Amino acid sequence: MLKGQNKNVQHHSRLSHLYIEEMLGEYFLQYPRWKELAKKTVDDSRKKRSYAILVDKFARECILYYSGKPKYSFPVELGKNWIGDKRHRGDKATPEGLYKVIDRKEGRHTSYYKALLLDYPNDEDTAYFAAAIEKGSLPRSAKIGGMIEIHGNGGKGSDWTAGCIAITDREMDSLFKVVKIGTPVTIVGSMYDLRHALK
Repeated sequence: MLKGQNKNVQHHSRLSHLYIEEMLGEYFLQYPRWKELAKKTVDDSRKKRSYAILVDKFARECILYYSGKPKYSFPVELGKNWIGDKRHRGDKATPEGLYKVIDRKEGRHTSYYKALLLDYPNDEDTAYFAAAIEKGSLPRSAKIGGMIEIHGNGGKGSDWTAGCIAITDREMDSLFKVVKIGTPVTIVGSMYDLRHALK
């Protein structure tokens, strides 16, 4: 590589690094909300002596809690545009918020081995979407979307879903044994602030 080309590559690399830092910094402004949602989920699990699922998008981790304590942890694969909350159908983003399982699918009822359907969009998502339409940050032709699941067929090593959370079939079997309709599923950008998340 020529000297001038090398400098050009280094310059573009620095710009890319700065862009990523800025994008992550903006994304992690949501950390106080994520922390609150995660705490509520773990506290509720402890008080009710029940199961709950917590998904940390940045760590690519799904944690199954029971009575407020982590029982299992699985790696996850997310929507291709996972940084940021889901805004509309087709954006390939994985939503963030408090959800619950509303259906358990297997056999001919799913294309992904087994699946746990979440109640996205919930009331909060619907209000957020309507406000975005009203403010003009989304076109009036936009649709809110749905069919967000935790499903099998994961283990590909990359973020490939249309917004769902994918885990391996073996891990899906583990969840299916204990997760019922109504089980809480909380999805956050990160359980840790940016400094600790990058460690």
